[in-house]
Amino acid sequence: MKETQINEKGKVSANKPGFNWHVVLPYINIFLLTTVLFVIIYKLNWQTNIKRIQHIMLAGVFLSFAGFGVYSYKKGFSPRLAIKVLLAAGFIMRIGYMLYTPATTRSHDLGDLTVDGYGHAAYIFKIMVNHQLPETNWIQFYHPPLFHFLAACLCSVIRPIMHYTTYEDTLEIAKIVSCVASCWCLMLMPKICTGLKLSNRAKILAVTIIAFFPDCFLIGGRVNNDSLVIFFMMLAVLYTIKWFKDQSWTNTIVLALAFGLGMMTKTSCGNIAIFTGAIMLYVFYQKIREKNWLGIFGKLCTFGAIVFPLGLWYIVRNYVKFNQPFGYVVDIGKDSQIYTGNVSFFERFIQFPIMTLTNPTYAHPWDDFNIPVYVIKSAMFGEFEYQIADFIPHLLILISFSLVLLSLVAMIYLLVKTKGNNMLRFGMPALWLIVYGTFLFFNYKYPYGCTMDYRYIVPTAFLGAIFLGTIFERSCVRKSEKAIVCRIFSVAAVSLFAVFSVLFFCFIQY
Repeated sequence: MKETQINEKGKVSANKPGFNWHVVLPYINIFLLTTVLFVIIYKLNWQTNIKRIQHIMLAGVFLSFAGFGVYSYKKGFSPRLAIKVLLAAGFIMRIGYMLYTPATTRSHDLGDLTVDGYGHAAYIFKIMVNHQLPETNWIQFYHPPLFHFLAACLCSVIRPIMHYTTYEDTLEIAKIVSCVASCWCLMLMPKICTGLKLSNRAKILAVTIIAFFPDCFLIGGRVNNDSLVIFFMMLAVLYTIKWFKDQSWTNTIVLALAFGLGMMTKTSCGNIAIFTGAIMLYVFYQKIREKNWLGIFGKLCTFGAIVFPLGLWYIVRNYVKFNQPFGYVVDIGKDSQIYTGNVSFFERFIQFPIMTLTNPTYAHPWDDFNIPVYVIKSAMFGEFEYQIADFIPHLLILISFSLVLLSLVAMIYLLVKTKGNNMLRFGMPALWLIVYGTFLFFNYKYPYGCTMDYRYIVPTAFLGAIFLGTIFERSCVRKSEKAIVCRIFSVAAVSLFAVFSVLFFCFIQY
């Protein structure tokens, strides 16, 4: 007998045996599209003409929304099409930024572009050239190898097509992995919203924020493991939500692969296990009370049998070969210019000097030490400065700050006012606290300017967008003055956020 389920379009469909290609095909298509566009642009040498690519990005986003406006005027508003348009606009911004940004620009821990270096570049080249893992755990080699392996494989395939002979040119190919992962993260957002039972209005608002979130553009143009691990983190969140509702073998195995492959990319993916582990224990406890625990016990054992070998083999390898402690992170040393441990706890973690939000405009890891302000700035611009009219980044920071405040209010509102839907009411705030709490602990343990970067807590953007979408929906069904103000402010702030994000990344100069 075939099982049935309700799909995202609201229709009943049969669960046919075998692999569902329609689920993974969009992800494959995005990978192929990104790769083909990279080959075309770099073959034509258009990547050096930054303005041309930026103009194409701006035109693509504008035409996407203009076409949707015309369609809505003639056929009526379609939430499903609105989501597709937002995804397309987000893809345009991510792929465009990756194409016009060299791998060595706004990078992190790239190191020397040789096989003998100790950064992410050398990690990739060692796998590509020597066909082996690094022979030491020095500098960036302590990281698990999945991102570097995938990048090395892609470089090996695309390099002959491009006729590249230098390491510097070859490294550009590795950006494709990060860009595709950033696009895949965006594709997960509407699925997560659906799993949390958000309305179409809430979903559209949440997807808009992530589609135009600046740090998602930045990590998608870098050659390191940040973007890929965030994809696996969000995949783990999605399938934790799915598993909470349905402990099927499919959900169990996909969730295990998300964690296993995520930890094979970067061990910080394991932080999400605090959230997932609590959900699993709760479900297991309920099954014990129902005296129906044997089936779930087998699935939990299978989950562990997949996660632990995949996620821990490289950590165990480094422990055996190099006596590398579990949870190891390279310590830069107190003599570093970016050391912040000599600043008081209050100044670093609690104080909020609001006047420094826009003065100076950008975050400086060499001088800054206040985490709250640094997080807001680095979420928009990373740790870098840009050549662009000051009013655009200033407005982007202020709008982002207002959305952060509203999202925190929304999170508290959900905890207090929501009834039912415990995953949304308790699960998402708990996950936010886990991600941000482990980030603060990381900063306490490793007090450096670079540790404060928002790239370590990008999942909080997804959670904040969910909170904002939910409170927006609540305001739409109420007629009080507060609800009307909340509704108008939410739409205006998110719309302006999207507009200035597009303007910023379509007009920055070098």
